[in-house]
Amino acid sequence: NTVKKSGNVSGKILDIGCGYGGLLLEFKRQNKNIDLYGIDISKKAVDYCKKLGINADIGNVDSMPYPDKTFDLVVMSLVIEHVIDQEKALNEVYGILKNNGKFLLTTDNVWWLVMMQIKNIIFPWKPKYRRFQQPINDEFTYGRLRKLFKRCNFRIIQRERSGPIAIAGKYLRKFKWTIML
Repeated sequence: NTVKKSGNVSGKILDIGCGYGGLLLEFKRQNKNIDLYGIDISKKAVDYCKKLGINADIGNVDSMPYPDKTFDLVVMSLVIEHVIDQEKALNEVYGILKNNGKFLLTTDNVWWLVMMQIKNIIFPWKPKYRRFQQPINDEFTYGRLRKLFKRCNFRIIQRERSGPIAIAGKYLRKFKWTIML
């Protein structure tokens, strides 16, 4: 879905928190004429990405090793909630985007915690979600994200709600947002 939401992409793409490069490879399947870049804090993941032909670097979102105005698209999927200084990180992203570049962000929202507790009750045989065992620093409301983006000079051009409970979607707030900036 992240690849579909980004539309027709060309040029250089950076995936912040690229892991083992799955999202970048999906972009490459959709368009062969793009340059793939990834950054992650895991050396093991970065080494694996390099074997796949991805220009990957070990690094952190708040001090990335790229010059200003480098990327046509920056993707940050399920990373911002793990970042301590989110404003600094988003300012860094803003700096490395080309003038008409796009930033695609996905994150869990505050309803994620509620849904995980409901999951624990409805599916007692599945592994329990325990909030404080997860390396998550933050959950967001859309209003809070909107204010954060405004402070960092982003303009929201599209907002999508998504989540695993599609049938209940018209009755419940879904738990992931995809935001194109």
